[in-house]
Amino acid sequence: MTTILEHKIADHLAHLRPALLNQVTERLATNLPMLGIDQTLVGAYVTHYQQMQATAERFHELVLLAAELDWLLVVFEYTWTARVLQPMGVTWAHQALLIKTYFAVARRLANWSAEELAVLDDLAERLREEGARAYKV
Repeated sequence: MTTILEHKIADHLAHLRPALLNQVTERLATNLPMLGIDQTLVGAYVTHYQQMQATAERFHELVLLAAELDWLLVVFEYTWTARVLQPMGVTWAHQALLIKTYFAVARRLANWSAEELAVLDDLAERLREEGARAYKV
């Protein structure tokens, strides 16, 4: 069940979306390896950047779902991610960095109250736990 505070946080994150996704994408593109991309090709970095942008967008939507809807959607997403993306080289370390980066940027972009920060921290921890479970870490 979603609390009023969780709904408020999700709404605020939705409003922060452009800046949040831009900064998360930049960090991911810099800190995660190129997977499934021939790095010798012209435009390899552009492709990698687009993949990181799509990753940031999908994760942002997952965070909003986690804050406002049924947690079973998060379980399904991580189960799918581990099953489909892990064989492609996406590891738990990549997922953990995504969670850490997203919430670090989100914390910095707004003046959150102590209660809101506690909810953000709890949400990040629950996502880490679910992701680790799916990746069998």
